[in-house]
Amino acid sequence: MLLRVAHFARVMRAKVVANNGLPVSSRVWKEWRFEWIGEMDSMGVQAVWISLWTGEWVGGDGEGMTIFESRERLVWGELDLPLFGLGRDWHGEGLGVPASFSLAMDGERLWFVAGHGRPAVLHPQGRPGRFQAELWRYDVAELFLGDPVSGRYFEFNLAPNGAWWCCEFTGPRVRAEEVEIEMPGVATFSDLAADGSWMAAMSVPLEFLRARLSFGAGSVANVTFILGTPEQRFVTAGDLGGGEPNFHQPGRFPQVRVVPLPVG
Repeated sequence: MLLRVAHFARVMRAKVVANNGLPVSSRVWKEWRFEWIGEMDSMGVQAVWISLWTGEWVGGDGEGMTIFESRERLVWGELDLPLFGLGRDWHGEGLGVPASFSLAMDGERLWFVAGHGRPAVLHPQGRPGRFQAELWRYDVAELFLGDPVSGRYFEFNLAPNGAWWCCEFTGPRVRAEEVEIEMPGVATFSDLAADGSWMAAMSVPLEFLRARLSFGAGSVANVTFILGTPEQRFVTAGDLGGGEPNFHQPGRFPQVRVVPLPVG
């Protein structure tokens, strides 16, 4: 399923659409409005989406991890991005309210946008825009980026309040460095609504990713969430197989699929 997120001044009249037989309404929340469109497949993801502006089918074939490429510089507060919705956890149980994410890049930075319509439990030491280890012990969105040739990959953690963390790995759960190293140039943003709904974003320099991971069309990526702390629920965009939740499977990460950012 794809959602569309847009600055409120550009959003047209809301729609109310049934999702998997359940009524789901759009909601206005601070500067964002979510439009829930279409149905989810068995993994809770549908990569074909409908433009709210034209009503036309403009999506892809559902293969790979989509990164939207923008001709213009992307700016928090002015983002106009499609959002993928994840409606089921690792074990196939419905989330009730889907988590949402989008990946996009301009000429200089990769953007990871994530949100959820339910209250989050935050790391007690996590501060907006600050580097903080062990965010995964609480509610968090995660981006994994990998180089399938070398096997190296990065894990980026984004807390609902904009606290963040990252780590480089040379293999599954094998850290490149034992000490914590804060990646230079990372910026984060967040909005927390009174009802607990949240939307956050992380912006990462492409120059750094290209230098460390040879980031490009041959890269692999996955997006995951940990929600519902303390009874944590694990959510993944890519198919990582069954068994116990394990996000550190770079060999199963979907290949990056770069497509032009649709113009609303």
